[in-house]
Amino acid sequence: ALAVHRLRLLDVSRREEVLFLELVEGSGRHVRAHNGQCFFYSEHGHWNAYKGVIPEGTLARCKKFLIQLEGLYAMFQGNVLRDHEGILQASQRLLERHSLRSDVLLTACEKAAICRMPTKSKGSNPGEADVDQDPGDDSIHWTLAMANTIGKLYVKLQTSLLNDSIIKYYIAWCSLDIQPSGGFCTMDASFTFTEHGLQAVRKTARNNVYVYLPHRMLDPVAEDVKKRVDLFWKTTYWANAEAFEVFMASLVLALRGENVDRAFWGIGSGGVGQSLQTAHLEAILGEYHTCLDMNIYFVDEEMRKQAANIVGKIVAAIAKHKAEQEEASRQLRDWLSGERKDWFTAAQLKTAKAKFVFNFNRCDAQDVIDKMIGNGQLLSAPTVLPKVGQTTLYIPIYPCKRSLDAVVSLDHDTEMIFIEEYHVSGVRSRLAADCSRSLNIRTLAENHKKKRSAQLPGKKKGAPKRSTDVDAADGDISADLLNALEKQTSLHREVLEAASATGQQETDSTKENLYVTMQRQYFYPKDIRCRRYVTEVGAQSVSRLTRAICCPHTADYDISAAMFNIVVQLCDMVEPTGLDIPSWRAVATSRSRVCSDQLKCTESIGKKILTEVANGATPSSFTNIAKPGLTFLTALSTESRFLRWLACSQLQTHYVELRRSSRNHWPEASIFALWWTVAEDLILQSMTRVVRQGEVAGHVSCHFDGILIARSLAQSIEESTGKSMISLLEENVLEQTRFKVTIKDKTVPSLDELLDSRLKPSQVESKLSTYAETLTAISNSIPAALVFLGADLKQIILRLREESPANTKAETRHVRQYSDWNGCGDLHLLPRSVFTAEADSDFLLHLELPDSSFCMGVKVLPANTILVMRGGRVYEGSMSDLMDLLEAFHGIKETFCFDIVSEPAAIDDTNSGFLDLLAGSSDGRTSKKRPASQTHVVQTHGPQNEGEIDVGAELMNLMKREVEEAMDNVNCQTGTTFSATTCPCCPWRRFNKRAHLRQHLLSQHTTAKRYCPSGTKQLRIAVSIYDQDAITGKEMQPYFLSRA
Repeated sequence: ALAVHRLRLLDVSRREEVLFLELVEGSGRHVRAHNGQCFFYSEHGHWNAYKGVIPEGTLARCKKFLIQLEGLYAMFQGNVLRDHEGILQASQRLLERHSLRSDVLLTACEKAAICRMPTKSKGSNPGEADVDQDPGDDSIHWTLAMANTIGKLYVKLQTSLLNDSIIKYYIAWCSLDIQPSGGFCTMDASFTFTEHGLQAVRKTARNNVYVYLPHRMLDPVAEDVKKRVDLFWKTTYWANAEAFEVFMASLVLALRGENVDRAFWGIGSGGVGQSLQTAHLEAILGEYHTCLDMNIYFVDEEMRKQAANIVGKIVAAIAKHKAEQEEASRQLRDWLSGERKDWFTAAQLKTAKAKFVFNFNRCDAQDVIDKMIGNGQLLSAPTVLPKVGQTTLYIPIYPCKRSLDAVVSLDHDTEMIFIEEYHVSGVRSRLAADCSRSLNIRTLAENHKKKRSAQLPGKKKGAPKRSTDVDAADGDISADLLNALEKQTSLHREVLEAASATGQQETDSTKENLYVTMQRQYFYPKDIRCRRYVTEVGAQSVSRLTRAICCPHTADYDISAAMFNIVVQLCDMVEPTGLDIPSWRAVATSRSRVCSDQLKCTESIGKKILTEVANGATPSSFTNIAKPGLTFLTALSTESRFLRWLACSQLQTHYVELRRSSRNHWPEASIFALWWTVAEDLILQSMTRVVRQGEVAGHVSCHFDGILIARSLAQSIEESTGKSMISLLEENVLEQTRFKVTIKDKTVPSLDELLDSRLKPSQVESKLSTYAETLTAISNSIPAALVFLGADLKQIILRLREESPANTKAETRHVRQYSDWNGCGDLHLLPRSVFTAEADSDFLLHLELPDSSFCMGVKVLPANTILVMRGGRVYEGSMSDLMDLLEAFHGIKETFCFDIVSEPAAIDDTNSGFLDLLAGSSDGRTSKKRPASQTHVVQTHGPQNEGEIDVGAELMNLMKREVEEAMDNVNCQTGTTFSATTCPCCPWRRFNKRAHLRQHLLSQHTTAKRYCPSGTKQLRIAVSIYDQDAITGKEMQPYFLSRA
């Protein structure tokens, strides 16, 4: 009251607010300032540094103090003089009136302030009730005016405190010279360090304690807890008694409040704030501990943020300051990984997103890049970018202890010629242009291409967007199928020419075992060792199914998880600095475990996903993978980027040359493939050296990650060495290359063996009844599958017995077409674009086998269960099991599905062509006749009974001329629009494509079939017409087939 008795509300400024704060809280009671900081006394008994928030207790005490002061002025009588003597005398009288007890007087002051009504000026109206009263106004006594002023002061003081407006002035004007005492307080006690040790004291502001540990020191502690902490200190935490003692001593020095001019260094695992040491300090000290990464002090913005974080701390765990260039290199790698990029330009670095922190000013990016190039931390490559033009790209470099040529030989292998053997009968029956498989491949390719063309949008400007639709790959499938067809056609021609050149006379006993031997040469497309490729069409360049057809006598020895195993071991051999690839190591250790535990999928599906991600695919594109699996794939993708940088670091010359001269869209991936396939080919070379030591000659072909050799050759080597072929190959590879690989015999078993091993037999009947022998014929696989899926058996048998073009085709060509059975038995076929692991309805599965084109019925049951029927046997499993089976067999590229629907479905032109697929075998020995067929095999050496027909030479020549004229007529119309046309030489045969008609004339109207493949009825009529014309003396014209 003495300090403010001449204060006016209009005069209140920062000085007066600081004055009131000192009057209320200061003098060492609740607030103090020293050493440039402000401290508030907490309820725990320690002085807590001000961090921007005023304690709640301070606001409460300021309010209570001002209410008491307001009440004191209100209780003064009107005769109090406005000087120190008058205020002291009035205060003494009030104290005597309240029994000389200050607490009673203060309570009365609070009551008087709360219950009083502010005095209004004369002539004021109700709207002026809140006008400030001037203490110098004579209309009211000065004591009441002061009470009104004090009553309005709290709001202004509170606003200034909450807005952090007066603390800095308090520090400047009210600082004291105080030395903190060594000690600390806890939730239940206070301790100080003395000459006699640590002593407990009563909690008070005069103790000058500035450290608070959020623990209860006086609570009892269980003995097992003490033992656990002691064990933790002895083993997990330090495992170093001397270091533990030093760090505990440094902690005591910090609690004493000593300004220790030294740093206590500890080396442990984990980054800043992530080590066990940091966690222990955080648990002990709470808010008096902080973590600092010294590398942030290269960035002004981060330094300003972190500077205030040190205030009030007694222990700071600080990360070691790394070398500037080393840290810059790490930051660049983190930035590129975050942006999913393999390279960068100087302009891109200058405009990097703000969330990426660098220890240099981005304006100096080019200077930093040049310095890092000089230090061997970056690799530069000039190139031309579409939107930028001529520029320079930069990628990080991983320094290695060993170069690539010091680990593996980069010289080409000198033995590049191998002998391959091909089965003539298999090539003739399954690779010919008119066989069912070749026709099916062409049908699939044409219809996939047609479907892809229908889905393509109109041509627009700009770069095309990459489609994520499952049908987007139809165009690629079409090109792959046509390429495979071209290769097998070339191989078919070459094998038959070689067979005819041998001059061997084929008999029934030798035809099945006839092989031709051909020499194949390999070459390297690079000037250093890489993958070797066959120069002509050979076993390496054809599909697995084609190899099974052409080389059924061989065994396939491949490296298990070749890429992952080779890359991990090669990385260990060159010893890069700062590169860790745990995800790659996990796949190399056990790919099946990664697929089951991480990706939650089968190994066949997981193998494809892991390979694609490791070679650059985006993990987020695999939407069916759960979140833990995506996390693993993301880590695998990031490590793959590191490995691409490692490969470019070791093959810098090749990378710069590829960047400068090639149109390759992803040189980093190409260099990575070149880097690890050097080791792969070296392993392949050691495997071929083992095979060449065999005493028996036989088939040998190179297949990148393995070799394909004749079983007789493998058996000969095993007998001569006394070891299995797999162990012999593994030992030789380890001895010659130092790579430890696992060799597996990946020879594809037959479909029946796979069904027995991957699926389990079912008790469900096949429904083929007594017609099992007929329906299990290879040419009848479509009707058998329909019967299994619910078609009426009698209706199917009746259709097989009737005279029709479909049955005629089955007799002559031993194949059936899916379109002929669409709607039979009230089951309609709906072509499905892709074969996936999910199916909602029954479907027909079209497969290409080594000996035939086959159709299987697949019945879909609840609980993800399916039933599969082949050859009258029913198997049970799941769709994923079936997918694995097909992938383990010969892949799904030549596989197609037809969904079974009960109602006729509208099939557009892009899908209707798939119904032209054929099921059966072009080899007549594998087919059976249709039921109740009365047609006999055509003979060429005269009739054996009255049911057969003898055709004279003149009539044969006339029919030959008729077929040739029909072929010439088809060829002359090339380039014109082709409409649906019936074959001019036989009934019923109607064709929608010119190529099909041309193929029909070439393959069916042959001398062996007496140019009349439809049967003896048409041939009898043609003979009768010829006889009639001869009797009447007419001139013979070559139109007997069409007239018949």
